[in-house]
Amino acid sequence: MRSSHGQFGLDELQFVLLFGGSAVALIGGAQLNPPLLRRFGPHAIASAASAAVGGIVLALTAGRRREPAVVLQFTGGPSS
Repeated sequence: MRSSHGQFGLDELQFVLLFGGSAVALIGGAQLNPPLLRRFGPHAIASAASAAVGGIVLALTAGRRREPAVVLQFTGGPSS
């Protein structure tokens, strides 16, 4: 039986580290959100988070030559 993490091209240790790191980031972000919002405001937080995510994506995909596994399509509104 093939495990679900195999479809992401990760071995078991990499998947566990990624999953655990994501959990820590999610919980840490939830704890830091209220004081950061009071100090900097929502626009500054959203801008910094977008820049950070963009930088992380660029760093993780630098030098990769294969096609992306998932393609997201955003539409202008709900489908009818």
